[in-house]
Amino acid sequence: MLILTDRPTKKMVADLKSINPLLDLMGENAFTYELGNFQSMEFFIAENDIRVFCEKKLLTDFDSVYIKRAGKYQPIATLIARYLQKRDIPFVDTHHVFGSINGKLAQTFVLAESGLPVPKTYFSPSYNKEKLLRAEEFFHFPIVAKKIISRQGKGVFLVRNRDELLALLDHSDREKLILQEFIPNQSDFRVFITGTIVGALEERTRQNTEDFRNNASLGGREVYSDPNKISPPLRDLALEAAKVLHIEVAGVDIVVSSQDKKMYLFEVNRSPGFTPEDPQSTEIVSLFNYLCHVRKSSSTSPKKK
Repeated sequence: MLILTDRPTKKMVADLKSINPLLDLMGENAFTYELGNFQSMEFFIAENDIRVFCEKKLLTDFDSVYIKRAGKYQPIATLIARYLQKRDIPFVDTHHVFGSINGKLAQTFVLAESGLPVPKTYFSPSYNKEKLLRAEEFFHFPIVAKKIISRQGKGVFLVRNRDELLALLDHSDREKLILQEFIPNQSDFRVFITGTIVGALEERTRQNTEDFRNNASLGGREVYSDPNKISPPLRDLALEAAKVLHIEVAGVDIVVSSQDKKMYLFEVNRSPGFTPEDPQSTEIVSLFNYLCHVRKSSSTSPKKK
């Protein structure tokens, strides 16, 4: 059994004195266990392939896990609980499964668990040089570093080598950065989902050739197209991503690699922005129609007392 806490392993027994009798009892009954902490966790995320390590050991190598205390790492505890549950590994407490799935790390984790294409992603709550070497083995430079909570392309950095990465980590909150492989592209797509249909489709193209981000807020050019003419693969991927994350009104960001033409999910926005001043945009009309549908469904459904 892995006993997981938010305290550094060497301090855990001293700081959490209440656990000492439990450890003594385990020892008396030949109950094998290992102590671990969230700071040592490492996430290697790819499509249909997620590996989670604690103290350099795969979580799947443990027969059970006891999350003694999560503290500020509760969002990570939620991902760990979902990871263990899917693999039928017993853990305590199951309430961790019901935590919020928000932020770039959680979204990427859930999309990958569902078999959807995402950039390779590495995360640790506490980075060090040894961990960065393992990240480099997972994907090569250049890489993209993202703040877990960011909007409109801000807090997203292209890192070309290890020195740049170390400098970025030195000037950032290390607990709030994820690392991803860089997907070369010419533009990206924002697919606006309302319920089970594509309500709007825009392609965003960066105008600054020195930048790698296509966000309109950073000067990218937006071109709207007829959502009814969206390619089936692009449509299906966007709809499935929104469905997996249980988001009914979503802005799904998808990029097509300029190398192998494969599609990758970058993000599913829960509160996408609109461009009502563009006459080609169908976002507002689509949202209005969907809200009318929701209201109509409510009026025709029997009310629960």
